[in-house]
Amino acid sequence: MDFSANHFTPIIVALITGIVSPLCLQIFQNIQNKKNEKKKQSLNKQHTIENGELILSKLESIREKFKCDRVWIAEFHNGTKTYSGKSFQKFSITYEVVSQGIATEAINTQSIPTSIFSPFFKKLIEEYYCLIEDINNPNDPICVSMKSFWENRGISSFIAISIKDIRNNFVGFLCLDGVINDLNISSDDIQKLIVNASNFAGYLETET
Repeated sequence: MDFSANHFTPIIVALITGIVSPLCLQIFQNIQNKKNEKKKQSLNKQHTIENGELILSKLESIREKFKCDRVWIAEFHNGTKTYSGKSFQKFSITYEVVSQGIATEAINTQSIPTSIFSPFFKKLIEEYYCLIEDINNPNDPICVSMKSFWENRGISSFIAISIKDIRNNFVGFLCLDGVINDLNISSDDIQKLIVNASNFAGYLETET
């Protein structure tokens, strides 16, 4: 069979089209995927910022309602299971609000080993909260083990409430500090704070 140039031209075009078109499509899809990923990252950052502002706003409301000097949230690292399972190892303050004249302690409270405060965390797990009306109580093992920690932060009294996720994992805790003024927390207040703490779990999960 005699092939002329006229025969080869459509064959070459077909070959080029068959190779180039899928390649172009793949390049276009890659570019589009990168654009979508950047857009998603931008939206996630915006959501994280808005979520953080919402958490701080809620902490400020708690501070005003319960007339305390400092309110903060700490989250665990390296796992979020209870003492009976693979335990968390450290905690860090991730959100904090303070009243006028009260020093912020968030930057100084990062990656604190949980092992040195075992009585405190054991109580949080078993009872959901830990109320200390006077950190100088020598008969309370929690006061004895944590006295220097609270004193370095100017705290005279505090209440901490465990934060657990929907799977009942202990993921962190909410804490109200009395610095200038001692806390005045009733049993009704404790129940309200437990509800507040449980609500924070959802906000913290959306951060991850």
